[in-house]
Amino acid sequence: MKQKGKALRWFGVFLVFMLVCGIVSRGIYAQQMPRVKTAVIQTKMLNHKVEGEGVVEAKQETPFTLPPGLLVAEVCVRQGQKVGQGDVLLYLDMDSLEKMYREKQQELDLAKTRLSDYKAGVAAEEKERQINLNRANEDYNKTKNATDSDLAGANQAYQDALDAINDFPSFKKYKKQKMEEDKTYRKLQEASQNINSTEEDRQAFKDYKAQLESTLESQYKEEKKSLEEARAQREAELSAVHKEQGEKMAAAGRALEDAKKPEAVEVSSGLELEQEAGRLEEECGTYKSYLDAQGAVTAQEESYVSRILVEAGGITPESGVIVLSTIGETLFFTGNITKEDKKYVTAGDAMSISFGSSRFLSDIPVIAVGETEDGGYKVTAEISSDGRSIGENGSFSLVRQTESYGGCVPLSALRTENYEDFVYYIEEQETILGTELVAKKRKVKVIDKDEEFAALEGSPFTEEEKLIIDADKEFSPGSRVRMEE
Repeated sequence: MKQKGKALRWFGVFLVFMLVCGIVSRGIYAQQMPRVKTAVIQTKMLNHKVEGEGVVEAKQETPFTLPPGLLVAEVCVRQGQKVGQGDVLLYLDMDSLEKMYREKQQELDLAKTRLSDYKAGVAAEEKERQINLNRANEDYNKTKNATDSDLAGANQAYQDALDAINDFPSFKKYKKQKMEEDKTYRKLQEASQNINSTEEDRQAFKDYKAQLESTLESQYKEEKKSLEEARAQREAELSAVHKEQGEKMAAAGRALEDAKKPEAVEVSSGLELEQEAGRLEEECGTYKSYLDAQGAVTAQEESYVSRILVEAGGITPESGVIVLSTIGETLFFTGNITKEDKKYVTAGDAMSISFGSSRFLSDIPVIAVGETEDGGYKVTAEISSDGRSIGENGSFSLVRQTESYGGCVPLSALRTENYEDFVYYIEEQETILGTELVAKKRKVKVIDKDEEFAALEGSPFTEEEKLIIDADKEFSPGSRVRMEE
């Protein structure tokens, strides 16, 4: 019994020893696992922050122009300088100015002479034109009167011929009238009708009557034909007079219209000469004003010097010598942004602008988003000119909040390999040592992200799945890991 009890005690000691060894071994095993921090997928809106540098600019720039070809003696301003009305911008070389003034004065004198000669010639031509116009009017009236008279005569002649035909009697009336007028016919008729008439008397009357009727029929036809021919002739004459009148009146009318027409080319030439003389007179006045000011060119109003386009010793170009920016109640603030940032900025977004620690503007609306001359992009806002100066530098920022995404993960959970994005998550597995945590890898597609989170397509994780965002050791898919306590 003593030996059996002793054996049991030693077996108990062995079991305790093995338990302690197991605990120590499991502790050492766990200490070798990577310790990880985790997060879960979230539903949230992303915040895109756009920041950059900008500059205050004028709303309107105007080139200050001078007559081209003048020598600049001195430039008295610098870029960005504020100038007031009457401040000297530059000095022109007096010798160059006087030479140009003399040349322009000679051109003006010549232009005035040409204009005077032109006006004298136009006056003489106008007088002659008026004479020709009066003559054309007189010829037109004479032609009209003459053709009207000819037409009236021809028309009357035609009407007379027409009336003669209309008044010509029928053959029956004509024959009766002619027989009554024929003395022989009447004498023979009386003899044949006398109570003492003989057969010979009656036969003589009968024969004469037959002969007279035949003669009258032929005569009637001849007279009627003659009247028809006369009517046709008068009608032809009337038509000819009508035609002649139309031709004569058309010719006289064209002559009158030609006489009324002004000389369009001459008028155009005169206008050009007047414009040239006016332009040269204005240029001479400009040169004279600079000569009187000893070559000083001054600002016309309060403004800023945006750009200087000429230097001392240079020649004034046609495009201008200085670009001035006028100062109004508001100015533009223009900031540069990247192509990537451009999609997060639209007109109406509110930006904050800083001009230093003590000068800060907030809730300034963006009024335009556009391209720059060098192919970049810019945002423009309108700010008060109070306390601002053109050319002043500043920084800006704005935040665009997106729509709500259902599958957002911290950026620390997102990894990239071979141009593919993926996320490590934890999966529980049952082993001989119990339930263990294993790192798994899942490919994802990023549809948007900001400085802290990435939005994934399709919400590829459940809210219970733990996503690895940090680890104290390197690990790979399938590695055993432990949660940080």
